[in-house]
Amino acid sequence: MPKETQEFLSLLCGDDIETLKDGLRWVFATRTVSGFVKWMIVAFWGIIVGALVLYENIIKIVSWVGQGKQLLKL
Repeated sequence: MPKETQEFLSLLCGDDIETLKDGLRWVFATRTVSGFVKWMIVAFWGIIVGALVLYENIIKIVSWVGQGKQLLKL
C-alpha cells in the first residue's frame, strides 16, 4: 500500500471510517440505479420509435387496402 494511503488511513477515527463506508454504499447504490435508469430511458425511446414505425407502416397498409378496394369497384 502506498505510504500516502497508509498515512491517510492512520489519521482516520471511527466516525470517519463509518462515513467512508456509508459513502461507498451510496456510490454503489447510485451506480446501480443510474444503470437501471439508463436502460429505462433506452427502452422508452425504443418503444416510442417502434410505435412510430409501426404506425407509419399500418397507415401504408391501410392505404394499399383502400387503393385495392377502389380498383375492385371499377
